[in-house]
Amino acid sequence: MLAKKSLSGVFLIDALVSGLKEIWKHPLSILPALIAGIAMAVVFYTVMGSFFELLIDIVFLGNVPDAGISQMPFMVFGLYSADILPMLLAGVVSLVITIATGFFYSNYAAELQEKNPSIGRAFGKTLEQGREIIALFVFGFMITAAAGIVFWALASVYPAIGAVSIALAAIIIILVLYFLVKISFVVPAMAIEGEKLKQGIGKSWEFTNKKFWHVVLFILLVFIITQAIIAAGSAVSGLVLEPAISAIIFAVFWALATAYSVLAIAFYYLEKE
Repeated sequence: MLAKKSLSGVFLIDALVSGLKEIWKHPLSILPALIAGIAMAVVFYTVMGSFFELLIDIVFLGNVPDAGISQMPFMVFGLYSADILPMLLAGVVSLVITIATGFFYSNYAAELQEKNPSIGRAFGKTLEQGREIIALFVFGFMITAAAGIVFWALASVYPAIGAVSIALAAIIIILVLYFLVKISFVVPAMAIEGEKLKQGIGKSWEFTNKKFWHVVLFILLVFIITQAIIAAGSAVSGLVLEPAISAIIFAVFWALATAYSVLAIAFYYLEKE
């Protein structure tokens, strides 16, 4: 048992290191993440006007309907649908791009274990997995919507049951975090092994069964390293006076952080016991 735990620790460290090592060896591998980041920036730039108009109307001018919490979302959507719909569409497009990026780097991680890794083959396989990407998006959207409805319902009954609703919200948050850890390897399971959504969830669930806390630690470390890369990018770009060059530098660091996080997760999955 001790040897097995030690082996899990070795896999964890190796996956963390491999993510950075492979990017160092293949620096052009961050280009897909850079392109995806630019695409999302363009998408959100197109709806930024609507966002600021909505923010000014609601937060600064206080133009909100006089309604209870349970009716508020419907009333706000009715008043500001022209502003909210483009933002929702931007969110949908960005989420699809994010999932597709995850599929690409999972496929590329598998390619890196071959003698002649190819970005082109990883990209081609990702294009072939379009249905799986959309299926995962729909699943993620449904889970997010369900969680939002639950928290909205708890907020609606808060005046009546007070602390009980807070306790329920805390329990639900813990369950959501547990669920997210359990499905954290759905993307590599679907991309690398060519599984459908249901099987991908099952593979991720099974993968985390006997090493849940190792996975929690691994995800936490990936998050810390990723944030450190982004912070470094922010610091370096802040030293540059030319706005365009500063933005490019930050975008490169952001792409590096994105590529690293997905590659590390994929490598950890590939090093299954």
